Amino acid sequence: MSFSLSLKYLYDEQYDPVFVNGAIGQRNDTGEAIIHFFAERNPLPRKVKLQYADPTDEDSLPKLKVSPKDLESSRLRVVKAGIVMNIEQLKELHSLLGKLINETTV
Repeated sequence: MSFSLSLKYLYDEQYDPVFVNGAIGQRNDTGEAIIHFFAERNPLPRKVKLQYADPTDEDSLPKLKVSPKDLESSRLRVVKAGIVMNIEQLKELHSLLGKLINETTV
């Protein structure tokens, strides 16, 4: 005996897909996967100070003082969303991602 089932998706009014370029995760005590999605980028300085050797010379290049000092060696990971899935849902997601990768690389 066969049957068909139609699925309809309802989107919350606040639904708005966001850009992410990374994920990190772990398992909780019940074995479910917790995955956090983030957008990684260079941080913006809190403060920039320009010092001119000769303020009257329009061609003089300013020296920059940037705060914080470790800005060049820092990266920000802004966590945008997270999910909790059981192992069966995780397998389905794995299968979906595999299909999407194969479609993209073929």
